[in-house]
Amino acid sequence: MAGKGDPGNEPLIILGEASDLAHQRLTRERNVFLFGFLGMVVLNLIFRISFSFMDPYFAEQLLGFAAVMTLVCKTAFVYLVFRLSRFLGQPGWLIALYCVFTLLAVLYLVPLIGLLMEVKRTRRILDRSGG
Repeated sequence: MAGKGDPGNEPLIILGEASDLAHQRLTRERNVFLFGFLGMVVLNLIFRISFSFMDPYFAEQLLGFAAVMTLVCKTAFVYLVFRLSRFLGQPGWLIALYCVFTLLAVLYLVPLIGLLMEVKRTRRILDRSGG
């Protein structure tokens, strides 16, 4: 469950919550997830483009910085996946699996697509329940 000091980040409770409020919270969490992911993609593109035009000696000197930035971005994406998964009330095993997939270069799109599909499914449930 969410921390006691942050009522806006509790797992989504469909029954008993006003539909407009639930839609707003769901939209906010989805937007945080998407903007965080897109920000990391843009940052990655900037680094790749700048490294391709850089002097090879200077680029070699910055490899440590690139490794640190990669670690920071992967950690941030794991946090975003964990946050949205927890908000949607997904089981712990799925949250752990998604967090592992975010670290692997080949499978990082699996949590992205899975979570966006879950947001869409949750929005349909909210619409059917009276919203």
